[in-house]
Formats: sequence, C-alpha cells, structure tokens
Amino acid sequence: MSFLRAQALEHFVREIEAFKLDHGHETGHACDDKIQGFRLGLEKILGNQPGSVAVRPNGVTGGPLGQEMGTGGTDLNPGHDGNG
Repeated sequence: MSFLRAQALEHFVREIEAFKLDHGHETGHACDDKIQGFRLGLEKILGNQPGSVAVRPNGVTGGPLGQEMGTGGTDLNPGHDGNG
C-alpha cells in the first residue's frame, strides 16, 4: 500500500509541476477549479476525504472536515489531476 501511495504522490507532483509551468504566470480565478481539483485529489491520495475525521498535527482527532459544497453540478470527488 505504501508503494502505491508513493507512486500516486510522485505522479501527483509531476502533474502539479507541469500545471505550474503552464499556468504559474496567470493571475485571477481562471484556474480555481483546476486548483480545487488538485487539492481534493491530494486529500483523496492521503485518505482525507471531505467529511472524514481530521487528524491535526498535534495528533488530536477532530470532528468532520468541512463539507465540500459544489455549485452547478461540480464534481467534488475528481481524480488527482482535477479532471475526474
């Protein structure tokens, strides 16, 4: 399982770096959906799904993470590349 997670994280980092090279100079909100997809994808890889119990850096577990709310039918469980 650790090997598969490491591979997924390496792939995720490559995608983030490519995205940064392609769009890092842009400003505004044009890439917000893609960035949100990356964030949710990382949470998925790490096992921190929306609504799961958060483990804070001090080791204390908390209540559910904030529920992700989509608008206009937005898929809130995309793949780690933000495209589903």
